Amino acid sequence: MPSEYLLLLLLIPLLFSIISLFTGKYSKIVSSVLAGLFIIIVLPFLPNINYSILNPAKYFGISIFLDISYLSYPLVLLTSIVIFFAILYQDGKIESSYFSYLFFLEFSLIGVFISQNLILFYIFWELVLIPSYFMILRWGGPKKDYTALKFLIYTHVGSVLMLVSIFILGYNYYAMTGSFNFNISTVLSNQYIGNLSSLLLFIVMMGFFLAFFIKLPTFPFHTWAPDVYVESPTTSSMVFSGLLSKMGAFGLFSIFVRFLPFSGSELGYLLLALALISIVYAAFAALAQKDLKRLIAYSSIGHMGFITLAISVLFLASPLGLPSSDAYLALEGGMFMMFAHGLIVPILFGSVGSIERSTGTRAIRDLGGLTKMMPNLAFVMVGGFLASLGLPGMAGFIAEFSVIVGSWNIISYLAFIVVFGLVVVASYHIWALQRTLFGPYNNYLGNIKDMLPREFWPLIILLILVIIVGIYPTPIYSMFVHYAQLIGGM
Repeated sequence: MPSEYLLLLLLIPLLFSIISLFTGKYSKIVSSVLAGLFIIIVLPFLPNINYSILNPAKYFGISIFLDISYLSYPLVLLTSIVIFFAILYQDGKIESSYFSYLFFLEFSLIGVFISQNLILFYIFWELVLIPSYFMILRWGGPKKDYTALKFLIYTHVGSVLMLVSIFILGYNYYAMTGSFNFNISTVLSNQYIGNLSSLLLFIVMMGFFLAFFIKLPTFPFHTWAPDVYVESPTTSSMVFSGLLSKMGAFGLFSIFVRFLPFSGSELGYLLLALALISIVYAAFAALAQKDLKRLIAYSSIGHMGFITLAISVLFLASPLGLPSSDAYLALEGGMFMMFAHGLIVPILFGSVGSIERSTGTRAIRDLGGLTKMMPNLAFVMVGGFLASLGLPGMAGFIAEFSVIVGSWNIISYLAFIVVFGLVVVASYHIWALQRTLFGPYNNYLGNIKDMLPREFWPLIILLILVIIVGIYPTPIYSMFVHYAQLIGGM
């Protein structure tokens, strides 16, 4: 496969975005076909990982440098899968512009995942805000204006700080060579990072740190996420929770880890503290929620804590000289969490969306005994919740187990805090299931209907994928193993 096909991988969703604008009442059918076609287009790139396209014509160091790697391919595949099933789930009565926004979001996300030039990376990072903002503002809930603005300000501030870091790196390269260059592998190499003063290195690291951890999100930069996930329409919640957080995780694994040789153990302990707080805090926050959708929003934040934990273990292991195999196992688990969480969380939000459509409420206290009237919903929701709490045989278990085992020798007894957090996670999942699906049926809900076919089939297929990846994780997990080995050689 010619490496130039990478450009098509990027531009095809943009073309689909334009096409979907003019499909009128057939917008869902056409968009579903196009999204399914894109998955077929993505699959052949698997044997061509590490193909690159580099436009040698540079303007102030800005070039079209694209690369499909062991880290980016699973995320490109995940993006195509989640967008496809989100479109299938969506009610076809919505305006065609909604599907256009989804494809433009797909275009922007893939641009983030395959860009190897920092300026190009930043452009796509910012482009993601455009469809996300308008999807919240136009189709969101009662607090959509406040939520859209909060999301825009929060994430844009992080982006601006990252841009400052990018300019410092570019100027540092210019000061050393007399020319500009923003290619990630070049300006973030040890040769050039090592030339930065302590102050500039700190500013650069903090710029990327804040941008990535806001987008992840992790405590205390997480407050935009529950509002966005709750106020967005169901399909948007599925996409935002499943994909936007992966931008921050991707940035950590692809860019932030390159500062490893120049960091001290203090950074590792800071990351560890944020990870432990995020896992435990999100679990208790979810346990206290009265809105089922907000409960799932906090559970998503807790899962992102495992990614932060994996990064912290890597930064702690390097200066302490501990066995690298442990750190790499945690790192592989953290990367696998990106993929597993991206498949699981759309099932959860999709289930809540079906409950809200059928009953008119998301309040946990107003639900109960839904299994009697909605057996299909009960089956899908139980499966999604079991996957979310890390049941063995499902994708989430592989990720969490790898992170905990890999971190044990490095953080020692602090790992018990993680285990305690998992106990609380299991508690609120079981509590939520008991209060919504089981027990006596709330007759005030009336004669409600079960999931619609457009809701049931996308979620059940996602659940099957979660089980398949949980039983046979090798195809995806092995890619992260390869990438972890590459990090060791950076």
